[in-house]
Amino acid sequence: GYYQLKLGDSLKLTGGATYDWEHFPLNIGAPPLANQEDERGRLSPKVGLDWTLPEGTRVRADFTRSMGGLINDSSTSIEPSEVAGFNQSFRSLIPQSAGFGTPPAMLFETWGLGVDHKFSTGTYVDIEMQSLTSRGNQLIGAWTGTPALTLADLSQSQYFEEKDAFASISQLIGKEVSLGLRYSLTAVDVSASDYSAVSRLTYPQNHENSTLNEFTLFGNYYLPCGFFSQAQGNWWVQHNAYNNFAAGGISEPGNDFWQFNLYAGYRFPRRHIEMAIGLVNMFNQGYNIDPVTYFLEQARTRTLVASLKFNF
Repeated sequence: GYYQLKLGDSLKLTGGATYDWEHFPLNIGAPPLANQEDERGRLSPKVGLDWTLPEGTRVRADFTRSMGGLINDSSTSIEPSEVAGFNQSFRSLIPQSAGFGTPPAMLFETWGLGVDHKFSTGTYVDIEMQSLTSRGNQLIGAWTGTPALTLADLSQSQYFEEKDAFASISQLIGKEVSLGLRYSLTAVDVSASDYSAVSRLTYPQNHENSTLNEFTLFGNYYLPCGFFSQAQGNWWVQHNAYNNFAAGGISEPGNDFWQFNLYAGYRFPRRHIEMAIGLVNMFNQGYNIDPVTYFLEQARTRTLVASLKFNF
């Protein structure tokens, strides 16, 4: 259950708690499959603060715990997906493309703090910080033994920690032009250890550490009649400090690249329809990003894009 308390027009407090209990198979995705099952229960508190101060300042903070589901249930939620503007509903924190798999009934914990302010000069500043952690365990099917093959499930424990920081500043210039700068930092630490009940061996813990920096410069031009244009410059810098998931413990190579995009379009009255065309990755800059850090896929070659959006 959740309860929201409003104190005047400026302060909103959110408090709540959920209890989850699940009975689930430990291995349904890594053959040879096994029939072992487990169960888990958790009481998860939720706390949020949304405080609008005088002179255009807003402060948000949250702390939440939650438990994931199994397969499709991991994408279904009957509770609010966010608290104080911070996401608390996850299928998995570890990107699927990183290849770790998603254990059932994963345990999540989040902390968040955000401050934004609007200046009388038309300047907007936004700063956010967030910490996300998850842990879980699963069985991975395996064969062992020589010469005869023996079924031997590996019990894998996963731990994932992500720390995020975001800052942006935007400036209105007259009624038609705005300029801005955004910076985001994603620092990830993930580890996984395997134990074999057959051989009674605990294999060395696998560990990976990666940091992704993203800088964005942008300019927007809007006309009252509905025509608009946008220019963007994006710079990504990834540094992989350690990775013994790879052979020999050699880290995945980091990456450092720029991409530039141009857009132009038209918005109908009340923005019911928007038409736009753009040229992304203008200078045909490819990249190779380690997927363990959250990253929105970008065009790998020079690409012409068009969009038509309806909003009713």
